[in-house]
Amino acid sequence: MMRKDTENKKENKKNHKSVRCFIIFINLCGFLIVAGLSFLAVYHFAQALALHPTDTVDIGESIVFESEGALTESRIDGVTDIFQLSEELASLDSTHVEWTKIAEDPSQTGFFCIAEDKSSECVYNIDQNDICNLGYNLKNFNYIWVDSFSGSFYTVMNISGRVVDLSDYYILVRDSSSNLASRLIINCYEAEEVLLKNTILTGTLIAPSAHVTYEKTVVNGQVYAETSAGVRSSYRDISFTGYETLISALKKANLENECVRQWAVDYLRNNFPLIYGDVSGDYIPGETDLLRVTSMQLDGVTSSNISNDLKYFKKLQYFSCTNSKIENIDFSGLEFLSEISISSSTVTNLKFGELKSLLKLNAEKNVIQNLDVSLCPELVSLSYEGTAVKSLVLPKNSKIIYINCSDTDFRGFTQDNIAALSELLYLEAENNKHLGYIELSALPKLKKVNITNCGINDINFAECKNLYYAKCSNNDFTAINISNAPALIYFEAYSSVLKEIDATGVFKRGFAGLYVYDEVKIIDNDPPEVVVPEVSVTPGTSAAPGTSATPGISATPGTTAASGSVAPAVTASIASDAAAHAP
Repeated sequence: MMRKDTENKKENKKNHKSVRCFIIFINLCGFLIVAGLSFLAVYHFAQALALHPTDTVDIGESIVFESEGALTESRIDGVTDIFQLSEELASLDSTHVEWTKIAEDPSQTGFFCIAEDKSSECVYNIDQNDICNLGYNLKNFNYIWVDSFSGSFYTVMNISGRVVDLSDYYILVRDSSSNLASRLIINCYEAEEVLLKNTILTGTLIAPSAHVTYEKTVVNGQVYAETSAGVRSSYRDISFTGYETLISALKKANLENECVRQWAVDYLRNNFPLIYGDVSGDYIPGETDLLRVTSMQLDGVTSSNISNDLKYFKKLQYFSCTNSKIENIDFSGLEFLSEISISSSTVTNLKFGELKSLLKLNAEKNVIQNLDVSLCPELVSLSYEGTAVKSLVLPKNSKIIYINCSDTDFRGFTQDNIAALSELLYLEAENNKHLGYIELSALPKLKKVNITNCGINDINFAECKNLYYAKCSNNDFTAINISNAPALIYFEAYSSVLKEIDATGVFKRGFAGLYVYDEVKIIDNDPPEVVVPEVSVTPGTSAAPGTSATPGISATPGTTAASGSVAPAVTASIASDAAAHAP
């Protein structure tokens, strides 16, 4: 019996030991599972960090497999327009020159963009048909090594040519780890085609007007192009992070006028708050910063010259200057400038050069004497009211439809200018007391004219087929014929010397307003028909109190007043209008 109890105890002890082992095994498995999941979480977190500016990547790892693809919208910090970025980078001057050892050692089949002077900002402008200034071309090499002896650097590589063939190339930055992919940007600024067959690309490549072809391409960086096709064997999305650092360091604008610098900084802050919201008030913009400025408004400026500053604003579309004293302004080279307004200012010399986009020019109340817009073929509106311009040169076959030359001592257009104004629709020329005469018939498309107070002694509307509005008050003519202006519907001529107006037929065609003094004689030999309502009195009745039925006057429906006179209703209308509009 005791033997049996002993055997049972041994069996129970063995069973308990098995259970404990099983529990330990389960716990160990749970621990390993938790440890494994934690490792994976940490690993993926580290991988996520690697896609950001730290750019730590594993050699040879494929993150994304795609058949084709190139970016068109910027993911580069500080860059909104890849086309503009390409232009900016292409405008940079070289800081270094690429070099090679292939002549001494044919086994070294690459060229080097390695700055040995510890530069932090490096620019290489590479002529693909004269690489290293030794007559080599891209086909002579199969790798590019980019580096700097500086611990922190950014490199721009501008490669010329319509076709950029980097097939079979290995492009590496410092080493083969791709850790510094964010430090290089390759700009194929002229390219229409870029070939990346069997290429290992480390860095960002932009070719905004090109088609990119992939074939077993490894990209550790980004590619920006108009279109793309082909197979990329692996792709890690790593962006270029040095735009602002590099551009700001390389191209500071040397602005001579504090007012211009301050306007530029304020403009950048207001229009690009994500980029410039935190810059200080004494920030010195870079040349590429100023390419973002499209309008400039200066007020109360005193300067001898702002021309040197304006050359930095290559994308400027609108310029305004008021209440300022500036000796010289030169807009030459601002090809996007469409509107200029310089008013109530003392500007002595104004130069435009060739401005093919300029549509509107306002140069009112200045001291400019010479105004030459002959190289502004798209100009449609020109106003220099209050500016005594002595020499005006217009473009041949101009598109100008509006001119305001009031208060300028204007004495008439030259023959060349008249020939150039075939499209003119609106002319404001009041308060030019020495004008004396103007040949309106030479402006066949003219619709509105204001020649008030211009000492004009004779005016002829005979060839003004489109003229519908004319203001001619306070001039010297005593009689005028407006019947030969078939489109005229508004005419104003308040004048103490005006005695007679021939308005034959104008009221018949729906004339809207004739504004003259009451004593002016208005002749209309073809008046509109005036229907006199029938007056009838029933026999045996009398007219209502206060009325009369004059026996000598009778009319029936359809009868008219005699021609050669002005109907009483029309005369009253003209008189009342004249009284209402008299100065």
